Amino acid sequence: MLKFSLSILCIICISNFAAASIQTGTITSLNVTSESGLAGPAHVEISGVRTWDETPCVSGDSAKYWSIGTYDNSGAITGIDKGMLSILMSAKVAGLTVKVWGSNSCDGSMEKAVQIGL
Repeated sequence: MLKFSLSILCIICISNFAAASIQTGTITSLNVTSESGLAGPAHVEISGVRTWDETPCVSGDSAKYWSIGTYDNSGAITGIDKGMLSILMSAKVAGLTVKVWGSNSCDGSMEKAVQIGL
């Protein structure tokens, strides 16, 4: 029974991750808003095309924006992911290409970023 439960859990995890977006490009803009802001505590705009996009909130112009933040169980903003923000600021200053992986969950009309790489 335990093997069966773990197998189902792995399939669910893989299918959720597989449906998330991935985008590679340079940072066009990086915005930090207050906790009462409309679009999450921070968001980044990336040039380049998403390689996969099944996230329901992402369409049209919002496809180039990613939400970078942390939230509590009720969905309230609790802070900015400082690790992601520092990588993004460094990449912006240096003009480096970044790769963003999505969480397949929405923050308004943007997908929440789950990982950022250089």
